[in-house]
Amino acid sequence: MNHYLFYRRSHLNCYRISVAHLLINCGHQAEHLFYNSYESADKIYKELLEEKKGFWLFTMECLEDNDLLQVGVKFTDFEGSSISGAVQFIESNLHDGNVVFAGLKPKYFPELHFMDGESTHYMMIEQFVNREHAVLNDIRHVAGETYDAEFVLNVVSQLEYPLFSMRVQDIEFSPESKQLFLNRAIQQIMQENGSSRLFDKAVEMIKQLPHVSMEERKEIFQTLLQLFVVLCGSRYMFSCYVKLLQVPSYVTDMLHYCSDLAEALKNVIIKKEAQIHILKQSVQIDDVIERLDWLREYERLTLLVLKKEVAKDIEASSWNKPEQLVNGPSQLRALSVTSDSVAIEWGASMLADHVIAFEIVINDMVYETRVTRFKFQNLNPDSDYRIVVRSKDIYGNVSQLQAEIEVRTEPNLLGKDWALNKAVLASSVEPGFDGMTFPASHVVNGNSSTRWSSEFSAPQWLCIDLEEKVAISRVVVQWEYSFATKYEIQVSADNETWSTISTKEKERREGEEEVEVSEEVIVCNGEGRYVRILMLERETTYGFSIWNVHVYGQKVASESLCEV
Repeated sequence: MNHYLFYRRSHLNCYRISVAHLLINCGHQAEHLFYNSYESADKIYKELLEEKKGFWLFTMECLEDNDLLQVGVKFTDFEGSSISGAVQFIESNLHDGNVVFAGLKPKYFPELHFMDGESTHYMMIEQFVNREHAVLNDIRHVAGETYDAEFVLNVVSQLEYPLFSMRVQDIEFSPESKQLFLNRAIQQIMQENGSSRLFDKAVEMIKQLPHVSMEERKEIFQTLLQLFVVLCGSRYMFSCYVKLLQVPSYVTDMLHYCSDLAEALKNVIIKKEAQIHILKQSVQIDDVIERLDWLREYERLTLLVLKKEVAKDIEASSWNKPEQLVNGPSQLRALSVTSDSVAIEWGASMLADHVIAFEIVINDMVYETRVTRFKFQNLNPDSDYRIVVRSKDIYGNVSQLQAEIEVRTEPNLLGKDWALNKAVLASSVEPGFDGMTFPASHVVNGNSSTRWSSEFSAPQWLCIDLEEKVAISRVVVQWEYSFATKYEIQVSADNETWSTISTKEKERREGEEEVEVSEEVIVCNGEGRYVRILMLERETTYGFSIWNVHVYGQKVASESLCEV
């Protein structure tokens, strides 16, 4: 499971996302408990569109307490009423390696100002140090924040819900439990009737946008946003479960693609709402309806495939995966060519051919992307490259016909990259997962497939020792999706006193497709041995992430004293 995607796409509420976080951090295969994460389209329609429950009241069955008990999770309730008893309960459970949950009211926490102040928001009490301060975590909004212990206890004392602890160290997914979960997953799949009324209603709501009041538009946007969040998260989580089963890989690919489409629609809705309410602009809705039609079609196909490959349904078994020839891409062209990069773009009949990805080959190196553009990095200057692009459909078929183009990179006029393979320090590093690590050294290793990533907070910084005093003319930063919306380029002679030589602000790109590499060239003028990128504000709720940093300029001649 890709943890980054899981946390970004998850539709789980505060309690369930915390439980998933605990299981993942303890090394358990939490995906087994995602067996019932596939949310029925009819259920989404009924609760979000008809009953207008709102996201936080949406009924979720995934990660229910009964399932947790089935695999060995242990719960203990605090049954006392005194503050001293609560302190003892918290301290003893943390000492034993358990996690304590408390249902707190958002009104006491500035970070949760957007929530209903009187609702109940579950947080984990992760540390309670010397009865002086406590560390709380809700994964999304209050991630590892430290609070005065007395404040926390005062909040706890006003709860209507008791404290409880959870122990996950003794979990075991027995063959019996796995079979039980599979049987329930099959039952859920077979109960899904494939009704399209959810998508019919969504299209109807989108078409209403130009003709309703501002208040009604706001309500429509909020409902659509909730709808796509649930579809995005539930399809991704269920793809993680299905991946554990002995089914063809195209099944998980189809679920994953439905999640991709739902996330793209969610981002488009955010952008459209901002255009209307903040920028006071009129918006086009045809692109939203087109994407929604794509999602409708792939949801239909995916359900059919789930019934055939997972539920082994007799009726669905007559359907066979098409082995058709996929049409290749067309109109391949180079968008930009530099000394070390080439950006390309092409056309494709995505929906008609059920194309979901493209295979790209450049001089025998193979890449894959889901969008109709790509940028190659770290190419040799003044060199010839042959680029081939093929289409790949949702069933795994690859087009025999291909689009080709030949390009030649520009000569290198910038000169030496002073940052390459030099020593680099960072304010923090995101903990690795699934064998992946994100150290600061990745930004100067010249490899665009490795990156540095910070902890999930701001500000953060990166500092590179150029080992020489350099008159810097350009700094090139290749951002991953989690880029800085405001940052400074600074120089120093001694790594202590800093001068800012450039301040950059980037517009947030809500609603755009995710771009894996966003290169920014900063023209600047300053001298120093040390270069620091001070990242002040971030695009996402995650940290900052950079693939590569390049520093160009001329070495400053060392000063010498002449005896007269």
